[in-house]
Amino acid sequence: MSPLDEAVTAFASERDRAAAEDRQPNRQLLPMHREELKKSGITAEAIFSAGVYTEHDTKQIAALLNRKSFPLSHSPAIVYPFLDAAGRPVLHRVKPIKLVGGAKYLQPSKTAVRAYVPPSVWPMLADPKVPLLITEGEKKALSAACAGFACVGLVGVEAWHKKGSSKLVPELEHVAWEGRDAFVVFDSDAASNPNVQRPERGLAGALLAHNAKARIVRLPSGEGGAKVGLDDFLVAHGSEALQELLDNAVPLSQADLGQAAGDESTGKTGKKDHRQAMKEFDAHDESINIIERCFTTDGAWNLYFWNGCWWRWSNGCYHATPQNELDARLYGFMNREFIGVRIAHVRELREQMRSKLLIESAMEQPEWLGQPPFECDPRDLVAMQDCAIYLPNLFVTGAEYRIPATPRLFTTSACDFKFEPSRPEPKCWLKFLESVFPDDPQSIDTLQEIFGYLLTPDTSQQKAFLIIGPTRSGKGTIARLLQKLIGTRNCCGPTLSSLTQPFGLQPLMNKSLAIISDARLNGRADQSVVLERILSISGEDSLTVDIKHLAPVTTKLPTRLLLMTNELPKVADASSAFVGRFIVLTMTQSFLGKEDRGLDQKLAEELPCIWWWAAAGWMRLRERGHFQQPDSSLETLRDLRDLTSAVGAFVREQCEMGVGYSIDIKDLFAAWRSWCGEQGRDHPGTRQSFGRDLNACSSLIRRKERRVGRSKVGYYEGIRLSC
Repeated sequence: MSPLDEAVTAFASERDRAAAEDRQPNRQLLPMHREELKKSGITAEAIFSAGVYTEHDTKQIAALLNRKSFPLSHSPAIVYPFLDAAGRPVLHRVKPIKLVGGAKYLQPSKTAVRAYVPPSVWPMLADPKVPLLITEGEKKALSAACAGFACVGLVGVEAWHKKGSSKLVPELEHVAWEGRDAFVVFDSDAASNPNVQRPERGLAGALLAHNAKARIVRLPSGEGGAKVGLDDFLVAHGSEALQELLDNAVPLSQADLGQAAGDESTGKTGKKDHRQAMKEFDAHDESINIIERCFTTDGAWNLYFWNGCWWRWSNGCYHATPQNELDARLYGFMNREFIGVRIAHVRELREQMRSKLLIESAMEQPEWLGQPPFECDPRDLVAMQDCAIYLPNLFVTGAEYRIPATPRLFTTSACDFKFEPSRPEPKCWLKFLESVFPDDPQSIDTLQEIFGYLLTPDTSQQKAFLIIGPTRSGKGTIARLLQKLIGTRNCCGPTLSSLTQPFGLQPLMNKSLAIISDARLNGRADQSVVLERILSISGEDSLTVDIKHLAPVTTKLPTRLLLMTNELPKVADASSAFVGRFIVLTMTQSFLGKEDRGLDQKLAEELPCIWWWAAAGWMRLRERGHFQQPDSSLETLRDLRDLTSAVGAFVREQCEMGVGYSIDIKDLFAAWRSWCGEQGRDHPGTRQSFGRDLNACSSLIRRKERRVGRSKVGYYEGIRLSC
C-alpha cells in the first residue's frame, strides 16, 4: 500500500471516530450555524466529514485557542478542525458569534500558520493532474470542494508562507506542484487592493518556483461594488461559471509578476497600464466589439437569444448556454480590457448584446439566418458535426446536397459524428434486425422509415411510436442507437408519469426525441393528463410550458415520442385517438441470458453506415407520404384499442353498426353491464358515461327519442346487438 493510500485509509478510520463524537451533543451544529454553512453551498455530508461543530462551553473554546479564558458574550462559536492527511486535528480555528478585536476567525496563540485542506481534497494533493485552487478561508475552501473543485484555504492572504520566509506552509509545501494548474482565487477586492495584490503575487511567484502553472483569477464584485468571495460566487453563479473564469485565466511567468508589481507608491501596476478605466466603457460599442471578436465563426455570429435562452453554435448546431456561463465569459473579456469591472457592467453589456442577438420566439427552428447557399427547405436538412445534408438531393445524381457546417443555419440538433460520403452496408445492424424481427421485413422497413423521420426535425406526420416486446428483446439497443444517431443532447428520457408533473414538459423543450423506456403508469398518475399531453405533443399543438424560476413559454414542442414497453400502456380513451396516433412495432424474441455485451460498441462503429440506411428510409417515407402499420402489429393495435376503450371492445364483439339499425338505450346498457360482468369489470359506470363513450367510438351512432304513450323512450340509431 502506498503512503497516500495509507493516509487515506487512516483518514477514513479517524473520520469514523469523529463521526461517533459528532453524534454527541457537544459535537453538533446549531441550526443558525448549519444555515450559515448551507448558504455558502456546503452540504451536510461535507460538514459531517470535516467535523465542523458548535462549541458552547467557553472553557473548551479557551482551551482550543490556548487562552486562559473566553468571554461568554462571544459564544457559541463554530469550530473548524484543521485535519492532516490521516484525519488527525492539527489545530482548531474558531469563529465566535461576535467579532473579537475586529477578527472574524481566531487561531490558537503560539501556533504556526497552517492551511486548511478539506478532507475530500487531501488525496488529490499528490496528483499533479488535478487543478488546485487556493483561496481565503476554510469555509470558502469547503464550499469549493462541495462544488467539485480541489481547493485549499489560507487563514489570511499572507498565510501561504512562514513569517520572514518565502517557504510555503506545510500543507502547500507537500503538494505535488510539478506541472500542476494552480489558481489563486482571492476575494473580489483583490482587483483594487494593493495590500492583497502584493501577497497574491508573492504566492503566485512561489508556485511558479515550484514549477506549477500559476494563474490569478479575478472574481467580479457584487452589487454596488460589494466584496464577493469564492463561496459567494459559487452560490450565485454555479460551478460552470467558475470553471469559465478558470479557463480564461492566463498562465503567469516571473516576468509577468515583476511587471505587475509596477509602482506600488502610485497604486498602479504594469497589468493595469494597458487597461481602460470603466468610465470609458460604452456597453453599446463593446457589445458589437465582443460579438465580432468572441462570438463569430466564418464571418457569421454564433450566439443568439431565442425562446428565453441563450444559444451558442458548435459542432454543427446551437446548444443552450446558461446565462451564468455567458456572464463569466463576458466578465473575463471585460476584465482584460477595463479596470474595476462589476456585475452591473456585465449585465449592461449582456442586455446590449441581447438586443442585437434576439431572435423572435415565434420562429421555428431549423431556419436559415440569411440566405442559404442554394434553395432548400431547412426542415429537410440533417445537421452533422461538419456539414448539413439536404436529404431530397442525397440520392439524386449530380445534385448538390452537402452544405458546410455554418452558424447561419439555426438548428438545435445535430448528429454526433461527421458525414461519411461512402455507403458501406451496416452488416452488424442488419443482422441484429433480422434476429429481433425474424421473417418480418415489414417491421424492419417501418423501423427504417422511423429512423429516417427522426433524423430530421419534421413533425408533420403527427405520429408517435410504440415498440413492445418481452424483456431483453432488443428495445434498449434500438433506443441507445437512436440516441447516438440523433445526438445525445437532442434526446431526453421522461416517464409517462413525469408528463403529469408541473414542470413535466420542460425536459422536452428543444429536444428532437423523447424516449420513454418504460411506458407504464403508476396508480396515482392522471391518465387524462398523460393522454392530453401525448396527443398535443404529437399533434403539433402549441403548449404552455412551465419552466422553473422563469416565465412560462408557449411553444410547439419539436419532440417526437418513442415509447418502449414490455406491456401495453393502459390509458383510457374512448375515442381511440390515442391508438390512432401510434405506429407500433411488435417484437417477439427474447435474448435473456444470450445477450451480446459488445453489441452496442459494434453498432456504434457502424453509425455513419446506419445513417445512410436511415436516410434511405426517409426517402421511401417521403415518396409514400405516410407511415404504414406492419401486419405483425395489427393484433397488438387491436389489443391496445380494446385496452384503452372498453366500450369500443364491447361494440366490436357484441354489436353491429349500420344504417337503419337501432336499439333501446336500456337494452344496450343492460347488454353492456352483462358483458362487463363476463369480462371481470366491476364498474360499468352509468348510462350517461356509457353513452358518452359510445358516441366517442363512432360518429355513426346517434342518440334519439321516440314517444311511447305519454312517455319518451331513448334509443340509439346506427347500432344494434349482433346476437
